Amino acid sequence: MWWPDFNASGTQTFLGDVVNLRLAWASSSMTFDLFSSGNGWVKDYSSASAAMALSYVYPRVLLMQSTSNLEDVIRGIHATTLALNMRMLTQYCWADFDKRFELAHTEYRQQRCLDQDADNAAVHLESLLRNVVWSDMVSTYGSTDGIFDVAIGAGVSEFPHGPAWLQSVHDAFVDVATEATYWRAKGAVRWQLPWQNAWQPGVDETITIQNALGMQQKLALKKIPYQHRGPAWTSMLLYYGFWNDISYAYSGGRSLVRNTTTHSPDEMQYRAYAGGGNGPVAHLTRNVLGPYGSIDAKVVPAPASLVTAFAEFSTAFAVALHADSTLVSFVTESTDVVINPVPMSWASPSLAFYGGSLLCVQGNPVDYVQESFGFDDACLAQNELAVTLSATNLAFALIGAQGMASLCSGGVACQEVLSTAQILYNHLGAQPTLASLFQAAAADVIDVCLVQYAANITSGNLLFLTQSLVTNLDDPWNAVGWVYLFDWLVQNREVVLFQGDVDSVTIISKAYATRSFAPSALEIPQSAGRYVHYLNLYISGMLAVATSFILFHAIQPKGGMMGRNFFHFNRVAGSTWVGRIFLFIRGMTAVIFLSTSCVSFTNQSALTQLAWNHMPVCNTAEEIVE
Repeated sequence: MWWPDFNASGTQTFLGDVVNLRLAWASSSMTFDLFSSGNGWVKDYSSASAAMALSYVYPRVLLMQSTSNLEDVIRGIHATTLALNMRMLTQYCWADFDKRFELAHTEYRQQRCLDQDADNAAVHLESLLRNVVWSDMVSTYGSTDGIFDVAIGAGVSEFPHGPAWLQSVHDAFVDVATEATYWRAKGAVRWQLPWQNAWQPGVDETITIQNALGMQQKLALKKIPYQHRGPAWTSMLLYYGFWNDISYAYSGGRSLVRNTTTHSPDEMQYRAYAGGGNGPVAHLTRNVLGPYGSIDAKVVPAPASLVTAFAEFSTAFAVALHADSTLVSFVTESTDVVINPVPMSWASPSLAFYGGSLLCVQGNPVDYVQESFGFDDACLAQNELAVTLSATNLAFALIGAQGMASLCSGGVACQEVLSTAQILYNHLGAQPTLASLFQAAAADVIDVCLVQYAANITSGNLLFLTQSLVTNLDDPWNAVGWVYLFDWLVQNREVVLFQGDVDSVTIISKAYATRSFAPSALEIPQSAGRYVHYLNLYISGMLAVATSFILFHAIQPKGGMMGRNFFHFNRVAGSTWVGRIFLFIRGMTAVIFLSTSCVSFTNQSALTQLAWNHMPVCNTAEEIVE
């Protein structure tokens, strides 16, 4: 790369941290100045063990968010086996793009599909059928009277245009561009898969660095492996997968296609197959959201107003640290603390709590508020609701809550981190632009909440409790809510919209652990630079030897040297003692040195950033002379 002092644990890890933060909330391509004081990072990169902290949420968002890049989706389908394509966990709404053959489990969900997913190609089975090798379908799911035929084909064939449509999807794929055009012509202009925790998506991401010569080098940014979760798949309560759907229908000789002779009008069968039992959590979920087996879960991206507020905060925060080194000391010396917050409306001795996740239905009543749902929650423990406070996320929260925070009930560690955050807030909170951005963002996140399944001990009534993260009231909880929003933006948490036949709710998850990733030093090419370095040392050494002989001869009494001849030294001695090829390499090295910017990886009072450096005049003159 010809980047002096570039290494894996230092510069590459720093670049990864900066870029990963922006990728966490960037919805499209973006540009930013790496050398801006707003891109400083409070972290020690001097250790060989320095590593990036990767979020497992990131690959899930990549895979499950709505996208209009249909070409990429189609290429993905063709790069995946039929078995895995059938396990996309899509809860289909229609068999065809023209919406003639309905597949939703319930009448209410069918209407919900029409209202909210009519343009989503993923909920149309045709998007898959057109892009698989039909002989693979036949060998896996049978032909006439096989699994697919009983569950889908026979029902579709009862309609006037059904047989023709079935024939049309057999090996229909021509090329990616033609297929994408067909989808869009049918009104399927986007693609979104449901949120699920059957498997953790993997991602292998790189960044490309280009130097002044136009040479490019790819360096690892993320490496998160795919992981099948097996029995830890708790979201199967929401929907248990299309492969199970057609197998279940086949076993009973029923069709999944609505309004056909073999379709069962009894929607209870799907609820029973989804499971959930009859406990308090399942009972409340069915009454408040709708039946299991027919609940849609969708990843919710952070609204643009919140992203803008966070970006402005991040820049202002880094600039403030750059301007005042004492603030850096406050941040580095503060210690994160875990608190167990409880909304005021939930703080009642008459309440018993079963849990905060609709995916965990076996909870026992306890006297403390419990964690929200989580991708990695296997429902093996009832953990108390917890939030980690740091100086950074608390400063962010104080701006959102306009300086009001009652988070610490006597804890010394909590008071210390709150005091540090208050100092940071005093430097940032007075900025009118920042305050107005936070106010605008608050209105766009009003629906994001926590939930809790509870019971009134006195009356015995079951309760579905909700608490918005941010309210319009002067509620001390708002500061906690803004900490949650900060965690969402840095992908320590995720937000999912759960849509049922009765109602919908947007819930923020519990906090997730990160994955440590240390880039490999072997990825950074160094041999070419080392060869050029040694070659230039050899060239300089040979010229030094020649110079020594000439000077020795010149000082002799009968040397007879003319001073002006020394100006021809490089041309004569270089071609004679070194060689023209080596001189060319030396000259090109000087050209590269002069045409390359001086970039330094600086650390001032624990604040790390990239900086431009002016090349010393003596160095420039030296290279020009050579």
